[in-house]
Amino acid sequence: MNLSELQKFCDPSRDTLALPFSGEQFTYATNGHIVIRISRLTEVEPSEFAPKVTKLFAENPRDGLTAVELPADIPALEIGTCPDCGGAGKIVHLETEMVCDECDGSGHFERPERVAVGDSGFANKYLLWLKELPDVKFYPSGIKPAPFTFDGGDGLLMPRTQ
Repeated sequence: MNLSELQKFCDPSRDTLALPFSGEQFTYATNGHIVIRISRLTEVEPSEFAPKVTKLFAENPRDGLTAVELPADIPALEIGTCPDCGGAGKIVHLETEMVCDECDGSGHFERPERVAVGDSGFANKYLLWLKELPDVKFYPSGIKPAPFTFDGGDGLLMPRTQ
């Protein structure tokens, strides 16, 4: 996995999560819902955020968990025009034009759907991302982040309760 492939797992709207970052022997990418790690890429800068992610992996091992198959029929992610701003990305509030809070100014929304896997549920968006990874193995663990492995790295996916 290279740097441009890692970028998909980041959140450009959040400064601390906008780019992949490194810590010790790993490079990480996360948007707060999913995190992956691969062997360290020398071109990726270290971050003070890395110890928190390292701890998250340590607290959520896959030891003792059983890998399950990802569902074959994961529904596609519903994407549409933001109902609050009508796709403009801005709203007028008290005669002041502001960035739409609902879509963060994009004019669009994504409506993820919860999909049951094992004893947990996860957003279809991230399960579809996992299916794109080579030789993925998924270990749901109830309400805790679910570990997964793939050819070239591993990660955690946060479950959805609804």
